[in-house]
Amino acid sequence: MTLTMQYVTFHGTEMRIEDRLDAAMQLRLTDQTGAYACIGAHEHHEVLGQREYRRDGHNEHQESNTTTLIGLGGVYEVHDGIVNIRFTYVTPGKCSLDGVGNSGTVGASQRAIAATGGTARSRAGSSTAASPT
Repeated sequence: MTLTMQYVTFHGTEMRIEDRLDAAMQLRLTDQTGAYACIGAHEHHEVLGQREYRRDGHNEHQESNTTTLIGLGGVYEVHDGIVNIRFTYVTPGKCSLDGVGNSGTVGASQRAIAATGGTARSRAGSSTAASPT
């Protein structure tokens, strides 16, 4: 599963602000009730210009990029056709998004982050039972 969101705005005629988020997630359920997920995101923030006009034509420029990659592991159970996933451990920066469409920007760099476990629910038979949003 992939997600791309982009926001561009102009603050008057002198400043341009852009934010972009590219994210991807892959979920794998094993035959032995194991559940593994890899979630990655690449954020880009850019500001070109300044709030007021400058005669010298000098434009300020600020740019930042952040890449996050985390792996989750746990177990799942099926009750009444519903898959209940319980993630019990997190491995920051240690998973692969190979095979997920449009995820090329996610693996550019890795940053360890702190995360807590969560629960995802879906109908049995779904290959992507959890969602990062």
